[in-house]
Amino acid sequence: MRSTKERQMYREHLLKRSIRVIQSFKESPGEKYSEALGAKQTGEYRSIALKTNAKLKSINPGQFLQSLVNNLEKRLSFEDENIMDLSILDQSKWPSKPSIRHGEEQVKRLCKRFNLCTDQALNGMGTYWKSPVVSPRI
Repeated sequence: MRSTKERQMYREHLLKRSIRVIQSFKESPGEKYSEALGAKQTGEYRSIALKTNAKLKSINPGQFLQSLVNNLEKRLSFEDENIMDLSILDQSKWPSKPSIRHGEEQVKRLCKRFNLCTDQALNGMGTYWKSPVVSPRI
C-alpha cells in the first residue's frame, strides 16, 4: 500500500502530465478538433447539414486552453499551500513553546478554504496548543 506522500506525488505527476497534454493541443490540434474545423468549413458533419446560429459565439481555442492550463497550475500550487497549512496540526513541527497565536494564519486560510467558522477553529486550536493531549471541542 502506498504512503500518503507517494499518493500525493503520483497525483501531482498525473496533473502535470495532463497540463502538458492540454498545452500540446495549443500547438497542434487533436484529431477531433481538426474534424470539427473541417465540418465547419464544409457546413456538414457526417451527412448532417450544419447551420449558423447568431446567438452562439465561438471561443478562441488557444485562449480557452491557456485558461484551462492556468487554472490547473493554480490548483496544483494551491494544493501545496493546503498541505503546508495542514502541517500546523503536526505537533512534531511545533516550536518548544508555541505562542497562543502560533499557526493562526494557517488556520484562517484552512477555514476559508473549507468554509469553517474561523473563531471557533481558532478557539479550538488555542485549547489544543495549551493541552495537545485533549481534543478541542469545536
